[in-house]
Amino acid sequence: MVAQDYRALADYIDVVSPMVYHRMCGRPVSWVGEITAHLSALTERPVWPIIQAVDHPDVLPAEEYARALDTAMQPPAAGVIVFTLKGMLEGGRLAVTQARFTASQ
Repeated sequence: MVAQDYRALADYIDVVSPMVYHRMCGRPVSWVGEITAHLSALTERPVWPIIQAVDHPDVLPAEEYARALDTAMQPPAAGVIVFTLKGMLEGGRLAVTQARFTASQ
Protein backbone atom coordinates (compact mmCIF):
# COMPACT_ATOMS: atom_id res chain seq x y z
CA MET A 1 0.00 0.00 0.00
CA VAL A 2 2.71 2.41 -0.97
CA ALA A 3 1.69 5.76 -2.46
CA GLN A 4 -1.61 4.53 -3.86
CA ASP A 5 -4.84 6.42 -3.32
CA TYR A 6 -7.27 3.51 -3.15
CA ARG A 7 -10.26 5.77 -2.61
CA ALA A 8 -9.48 7.57 -5.89
CA LEU A 9 -8.66 4.30 -7.68
CA ALA A 10 -12.02 2.80 -6.66
CA ASP A 11 -13.77 4.66 -9.50
CA TYR A 12 -11.60 2.83 -12.03
CA ILE A 13 -11.21 -0.68 -10.69
CA ASP A 14 -13.41 -3.75 -10.42
CA VAL A 15 -11.38 -5.69 -7.83
CA VAL A 16 -8.58 -4.88 -5.38
CA SER A 17 -5.86 -7.53 -4.99
CA PRO A 18 -3.38 -6.48 -2.32
CA MET A 19 -0.17 -8.48 -2.07
CA VAL A 20 -0.46 -9.33 1.62
CA TYR A 21 2.62 -11.53 1.87
CA HIS A 22 2.60 -11.56 5.65
CA ARG A 23 5.89 -13.38 6.21
CA MET A 24 7.79 -11.39 3.56
CA CYS A 25 6.57 -8.20 5.24
CA GLY A 26 7.30 -9.40 8.77
CA ARG A 27 3.64 -9.31 9.77
CA PRO A 28 1.34 -11.74 11.61
CA VAL A 29 -1.25 -13.75 9.70
CA SER A 30 -3.97 -11.46 11.10
CA TRP A 31 -2.55 -8.64 8.95
CA VAL A 32 -4.06 -10.35 5.88
CA GLY A 33 -7.55 -9.82 7.30
CA GLU A 34 -6.81 -6.31 8.51
CA ILE A 35 -5.67 -5.12 5.08
CA THR A 36 -8.56 -6.89 3.38
CA ALA A 37 -11.13 -5.24 5.66
CA HIS A 38 -9.47 -1.85 5.32
CA LEU A 39 -9.43 -1.92 1.52
CA SER A 40 -12.96 -3.28 1.32
CA ALA A 41 -14.28 -0.40 3.42
CA LEU A 42 -12.14 2.19 1.65
CA THR A 43 -12.94 1.19 -1.93
CA GLU A 44 -16.32 -0.55 -1.61
CA ARG A 45 -14.97 -3.00 -4.19
CA PRO A 46 -14.43 -6.76 -3.96
CA VAL A 47 -11.06 -7.64 -2.43
CA TRP A 48 -9.08 -10.72 -3.45
CA PRO A 49 -6.06 -10.81 -1.15
CA ILE A 50 -2.92 -12.39 -2.60
CA ILE A 51 -1.26 -14.54 0.04
CA GLN A 52 2.18 -16.09 -0.05
CA ALA A 53 2.83 -19.80 -0.39
CA VAL A 54 6.56 -19.44 -0.90
CA ASP A 55 9.27 -20.20 1.63
CA HIS A 56 10.57 -16.66 2.03
CA PRO A 57 12.32 -15.32 4.03
CA ASP A 58 12.31 -18.80 5.60
CA VAL A 59 10.17 -21.96 5.58
CA LEU A 60 6.44 -21.27 5.61
CA PRO A 61 4.89 -24.14 7.58
CA ALA A 62 1.74 -25.67 6.10
CA GLU A 63 -0.17 -24.81 9.30
CA GLU A 64 0.72 -21.13 8.99
CA TYR A 65 -0.18 -21.15 5.31
CA ALA A 66 -3.52 -22.72 6.30
CA ARG A 67 -4.20 -19.88 8.74
CA ALA A 68 -3.32 -17.30 6.08
CA LEU A 69 -5.59 -19.02 3.55
CA ASP A 70 -8.44 -19.26 6.06
CA THR A 71 -8.02 -15.58 6.94
CA ALA A 72 -7.92 -14.56 3.28
CA MET A 73 -11.14 -16.46 2.57
CA GLN A 74 -13.17 -14.74 5.30
CA PRO A 75 -15.57 -11.88 4.54
CA PRO A 76 -15.21 -9.21 3.44
CA ALA A 77 -12.83 -10.99 1.05
CA ALA A 78 -14.53 -11.99 -2.19
CA GLY A 79 -11.81 -14.38 -3.37
CA VAL A 80 -8.20 -15.30 -2.81
CA ILE A 81 -5.09 -15.60 -4.97
CA VAL A 82 -2.08 -17.71 -3.98
CA PHE A 83 1.49 -16.70 -4.86
CA THR A 84 3.00 -18.93 -6.26
CA LEU A 85 1.67 -22.17 -7.72
CA LYS A 86 5.10 -23.76 -7.23
CA GLY A 87 5.10 -22.70 -3.58
CA MET A 88 1.60 -24.05 -3.06
CA LEU A 89 2.68 -27.43 -4.43
CA GLU A 90 5.44 -27.79 -1.81
CA GLY A 91 5.60 -28.45 1.92
CA GLY A 92 2.10 -29.84 2.39
CA ARG A 93 0.44 -26.65 1.18
CA LEU A 94 -1.34 -28.35 -1.74
CA ALA A 95 -3.20 -30.64 0.67
CA VAL A 96 -4.20 -27.61 2.76
CA THR A 97 -5.50 -25.81 -0.32
CA GLN A 98 -7.39 -28.84 -1.59
CA ALA A 99 -9.01 -29.36 1.81
CA ARG A 100 -10.24 -25.75 1.93
CA PHE A 101 -11.75 -25.80 -1.53
CA THR A 102 -13.22 -29.30 -1.57
CA ALA A 103 -14.80 -28.84 1.87
CA SER A 104 -16.92 -25.95 0.58
CA GLN A 105 -18.52 -27.94 -2.24
